[in-house]
Amino acid sequence: MFAFLKNLPTGYTLYSELKLNVDVESLREKKPDFVIVSEDVGVVSVEVKDWNLNRFIYEWRDQYKIRKIDRQTGQVVDDDIDNPGAQVAAYRYGLMGLLGKDNFAKELWVSSLLAFPLLTRQEFLNSVQKINILTGDPQAKFYVNLKSMLFKDDLDRHVEHPERLLIDLVKREGRFRPASGKAVFKANEVLMPSKFRVGGDALLQEARKQIEVLSEQQMKWAFSLDKEANYLLDVAGSGKTNALISKAIHFVDTAIGKSPDILLTTYNRNLEQSLCRIFRDKVGDEANSKYQGIKIISVPALLEIVVDKGYGEGTALRISGDFTNEDDAERRLLSEAKEVIREDPTRFQRFDHVFIDEIQDFSDDFLRIVKRFSRGESFFFVGDIGQKIYPRHYDLQRLGLALHRKGLDPSYRMYRTPRYIAELATGFVLGDAVMRKEFAEHGYTSTFIYPNPLHHAAVIRQEYEPEKACAALVSELLQTTYPCGENKILLVTSSLRLATCKRELDAAGVRCRIGEKAIGDAVTIVEFRDSKGLEREVVVVLGIEDLYARGIAAGVFDEASEQLEREALDRRKIYVALTRAMEGLYIIHQDRMHPFVKELCDLNERIAMKRTKG
Repeated sequence: MFAFLKNLPTGYTLYSELKLNVDVESLREKKPDFVIVSEDVGVVSVEVKDWNLNRFIYEWRDQYKIRKIDRQTGQVVDDDIDNPGAQVAAYRYGLMGLLGKDNFAKELWVSSLLAFPLLTRQEFLNSVQKINILTGDPQAKFYVNLKSMLFKDDLDRHVEHPERLLIDLVKREGRFRPASGKAVFKANEVLMPSKFRVGGDALLQEARKQIEVLSEQQMKWAFSLDKEANYLLDVAGSGKTNALISKAIHFVDTAIGKSPDILLTTYNRNLEQSLCRIFRDKVGDEANSKYQGIKIISVPALLEIVVDKGYGEGTALRISGDFTNEDDAERRLLSEAKEVIREDPTRFQRFDHVFIDEIQDFSDDFLRIVKRFSRGESFFFVGDIGQKIYPRHYDLQRLGLALHRKGLDPSYRMYRTPRYIAELATGFVLGDAVMRKEFAEHGYTSTFIYPNPLHHAAVIRQEYEPEKACAALVSELLQTTYPCGENKILLVTSSLRLATCKRELDAAGVRCRIGEKAIGDAVTIVEFRDSKGLEREVVVVLGIEDLYARGIAAGVFDEASEQLEREALDRRKIYVALTRAMEGLYIIHQDRMHPFVKELCDLNERIAMKRTKG
């Protein structure tokens, strides 16, 4: 039977040996062999029987039980077999009760079928001594209902399109109605994870598993205690941050005696919150017990700690309040923190190991601050190629920080991002000579590999009111594909549109916030430069026209070198935003002729043509 059902098309989710931890009477002891969920058929349970009519006689004792008799000996083999007709009815009402607990049963039609995959219909009917009982007696449906049964000849006839057989069977009930996408999503959320899943969310499940698993090379690095191999450099979506956090956890797991104190840091607060979320997903409740020695603190937060310790609690907050620009406030805090440390250089040394994420956007000053929190010389780094989005520079050798990429060749693999979205992002970032040179210096030319099994491509739309269109799109996604999934959506835009985007989402009734938080369900809105590290199932990008590109009016009087530098920087920002997507990417624009927008549209059209040709 599974060989037949596994050919169901995309959009159908198949559960085999379904395990349900529910308090529904008819599902407590026995479970259906298969459950199918789709918009076309709603929810369908299938009970499979492997009856052998050549060796045994099956005799109904009553409405609920069947007696199995050996033909040769006449002996009763089993006197307590469940009547399959009663079973399928119980499964139907059990599933209705289970799904009805979430108040969306009215949106789903639940059917229950009985399958004899080893018997043809004629073989079954030949064995029934009084066939008119099944076809003429109204009570017969309580024993077995021929209208909800399928046999071997049915399977053979529909082997290439099993969905057609299911649709035909469920439509025999006059009140049947197709299900909504929202109802199907909710049904799959209620049903427990299955042993097999075919179609529907199967590729998503595979992709989600893959991005959580380290590559073999990353595993060797993460689970090695060799301090000589302390630097992992790779492309967006290759799993570097995952490997870094796993390495910190491994240091605790393998500690002998006292657990080490570990600082996990990065350059901004959004990334700090993202690291906290990944860390909690890995260790769960043990974050505050076994792994309490791992502290995730961004550089801005470290600056505040130093300033408050030096000048009194609340000083950092007061300093920040004097500035409207976040960068200006950070520079002032950095200056004050350096003064505090100069007076007592060893005051903050408390961590045995320091792990630095996104080192490409650190500065010498940032690293000097971080180094003052270490009481040893154990540092580990991960960095991105092509994603440096701040004009900061560092010299590790001058700072006394040894960096070794021993045995860690680039993977060239963008695990996180769906294939065609990754291809779009890569083609776009390599469209700039400066960026091509940077990638080539690290061995990246045409060697990118896209192992993500999702073949989703970006959806690019032109809208005259992009903020309103964005709010409508997000609202629709939350009602259909991602119910209650606000924390699965990231909106990336320019600083000019942050407030407008939030206002439109508020008006649409969508929970949202500007900036990342480690907890709470809300759509996150950030400007381009702050999207780094904020991976989401769905990313919506708008406001590309506000970024810098040669040929726009704002840059007409800039020097050529400045034009190249600013364009490369904003191209990186777009590349970073595009590669945050784990499942879906939407790009909303107003002006098709803006250089960046036109380039993205042209690339995406070429990808569409390639997909069409196969």
